[in-house]
Amino acid sequence: MGSIKFAIWFLAQALTVAGYSDAVKDVRGNLGADRIINLPYTAVTESVRSLLDGFEVDEFGNTNLGTDLRLSSEAVAALTLNGVEFSDTTEEWIQQFERNFENEAFVCQDSAEACATSADFFLQYQRMDAIHARFDNISASSPLASIDSIGSSYEGRDIKTMFIGSGDKPTVLYFCGIHAREWLPPMFCTHMAETLVADGGHPILEKVKFVIVPLANPDGYEFSHENDNLWRKSRKPNPSNPDCVGTDLNRNYDDHHCGEGSSTNECSPIYCGTAPFDNVETQNLKNFSEAYIASGETLLSQVDVHSYGQYWMSPWGWTLDLPPADDFTEMTACMVAAKNAILATSGLDFKVGSTARAIYIASGGSDDWYYSNFGVKYAYTIECRGDSFQPNPSNIIPSNEEIFAGMIAQVECSYSRAYPDSEPEPELEPCYDRKQTNIVLNGEEAKCTDLLNFCYVEKFVRERCPETCNQCGPGYVNVTDDSVQQLSGDGIEAEEGPEFGIFMITIPVAGGVLIGIIAACVLLRTKVSKPNHYMVPQTKSIEIKRTDTNGTAPQPATSTPNHMYSDV
Repeated sequence: MGSIKFAIWFLAQALTVAGYSDAVKDVRGNLGADRIINLPYTAVTESVRSLLDGFEVDEFGNTNLGTDLRLSSEAVAALTLNGVEFSDTTEEWIQQFERNFENEAFVCQDSAEACATSADFFLQYQRMDAIHARFDNISASSPLASIDSIGSSYEGRDIKTMFIGSGDKPTVLYFCGIHAREWLPPMFCTHMAETLVADGGHPILEKVKFVIVPLANPDGYEFSHENDNLWRKSRKPNPSNPDCVGTDLNRNYDDHHCGEGSSTNECSPIYCGTAPFDNVETQNLKNFSEAYIASGETLLSQVDVHSYGQYWMSPWGWTLDLPPADDFTEMTACMVAAKNAILATSGLDFKVGSTARAIYIASGGSDDWYYSNFGVKYAYTIECRGDSFQPNPSNIIPSNEEIFAGMIAQVECSYSRAYPDSEPEPELEPCYDRKQTNIVLNGEEAKCTDLLNFCYVEKFVRERCPETCNQCGPGYVNVTDDSVQQLSGDGIEAEEGPEFGIFMITIPVAGGVLIGIIAACVLLRTKVSKPNHYMVPQTKSIEIKRTDTNGTAPQPATSTPNHMYSDV
């Protein structure tokens, strides 16, 4: 009898650790006829944007070389026909994913409990059951934490939620995994919960309590592990088009629902759904948040964690307009606090700004809804590090550590501003522009006031002109580099169009050739009719001249988008 029981147990374990499915390993088959291309920033023009607006485009992210896009073969043919420069990187992506799935240590292959209790938990990606088991273990081991559920997914999976801290304190709400293919964020939410309760509790728990949802889209997450690692949406069928399943849950909130930056095409990766909250996953978050606040709780901050791109962003996503000035000043101060904490932790330089300006217009997002519906001023979207939706697992721990440092700095900043009388202002490191910048612009030493448009172009400008570049605040670190830096070149004066203020950027290339790149920077009151896709990052600019319809200088914290990335 004992041997029979052992055989049954062994068979169950073998089935549990069967490895990756044939379906998810078939990366080439999942892509079908689609291609993944890299579109150089020099090829990003209004005509190319207009051309691609006629197709469904899945924007993967940005590299030093350009923007990675997944396109249909028809879209690629249209680019080729119009003489657009691009590189077809499909094989590189396929080989990367195939290597991942050849490595059995890429995702933990043991049973859920074995994975959850492993010392190597954060050295591998984890499946939903392992993450949930880890949360159960955290709750069981700490009196500071408790586990509940905010509901079930479309396919019936539990949406586990952890509550950390107690008392009459404001709450910080974090959720991860809304976009299925982004595997770093759920690992962060797990690390966040674990670190908050470690050693008797993090000091931040004296001020706030936390609600953490590690997998807000469990159906999609499991589908990305079992069937298609590039799956983004939920798994709710669309009756009007059975061949196209799922909704982009970060286009499904009731704030400018189905507006710019979303799609009403069920097959689109940014499909907004038939109505706000028509997916149970977003409905669960809505119902929980409304009941939680109605019970008398205060929501200090809400943060939706994504990957990748290295951003910390605020409302608005639906428009290039900014929130009211007083609110946006507060939002920006705490984004800068997070940015500086991350910089001090890992050296990575996260970009900050409103979503629409930092990356592109995206309507129906979570942070816009929490801000407009509940007045949660400190509502943010984060994009983690990496160059892929599933970067090498060696990125998990450093990503966890830097985002946790940014989170603590952002929460400390939010709390001190929301409750200014609760404690004395922290003593900040002196933060001021240098009188002598050692930055040469067009042959002459420039003052910080001359370098405003370079703030998000060159790191050394931000370091030497922190006041002008809006870098002062909690977490500011004074950098003492005094090397002489050159900013020179022949600028091209921009011609002002009927509606747009435009940056003209000149870039030195081999042989002294100068390439002019237009980076659309639509003014606050400008109306646009299409999503602001495929923007040009200002990474190697030498001279920038601005023509504005109102003659005003841009706000440092909200300058022209530096990158374009759709997975928000």
